[in-house]
Amino acid sequence: MVLGSLNWLFSFSLVVTIIFGIVIVILSISWWQIFKLTIRRFNTEDKQHDR
Repeated sequence: MVLGSLNWLFSFSLVVTIIFGIVIVILSISWWQIFKLTIRRFNTEDKQHDR
């Protein structure tokens, strides 16, 4: 009985860990895209100021 409840807890924590990891990967990818876009925007503004 105790082993069954521990097994349920282990599978639940495994699913939560996988979902947490996927969310972190998605957030880091989107943050990197936003970071590159802002750098590109600053670079184009600097080039326009140079002209």
